[in-house]
Amino acid sequence: MQVSQAVETRHTVRKYQTTPVPRHLIEQLLNAALMAPSARNQQPWKFYVLSDAQKIAQLGTAIEKLAINPNLAQRKENLHVENVIFYDAPTVLFVTRPKEASVFAELDCGLAVQNLLLTAHSLGLGTCPVGLARMYGKELVPQYVPLRADEEFVLAITVGYPVPAGVNPAHPIDTAAHVQWIE
Repeated sequence: MQVSQAVETRHTVRKYQTTPVPRHLIEQLLNAALMAPSARNQQPWKFYVLSDAQKIAQLGTAIEKLAINPNLAQRKENLHVENVIFYDAPTVLFVTRPKEASVFAELDCGLAVQNLLLTAHSLGLGTCPVGLARMYGKELVPQYVPLRADEEFVLAITVGYPVPAGVNPAHPIDTAAHVQWIE
């Protein structure tokens, strides 16, 4: 798959098959992430891989209880998932950065995540960056993921084989609303 094709066809996935993702595929995703550029080549990211279904469900449920979002119950019903935070994904990746990192660290992590998302798509895997996990689970994540004291949780990413009904359709592109040419 060409990079441009991956960019144009990648969609967020919010419903997954129960099939575990083989370790070698997760390693390919992580290798792609680790090849991302970073400011002064500092590579501030660290990735944790959680594939214990029970721990994923427990953490998702705990975050869901803290989340102040009236749409969660409706989303859970529409998607037919048990866990609306991690969408019943068999694997969740947690991205961290050093607490004392440069001002570019979060951007650097974003570059690594984009590499990971596009590589996952090219391998037939679905992904979803989960912002609610950070918004409401920043204090809970360290109970399930062994973060060091000097690390800060940046983002959770679900990974798995998509259920076709769980793939969000692409939004139309409105270039005029997002791009301004200065000539």
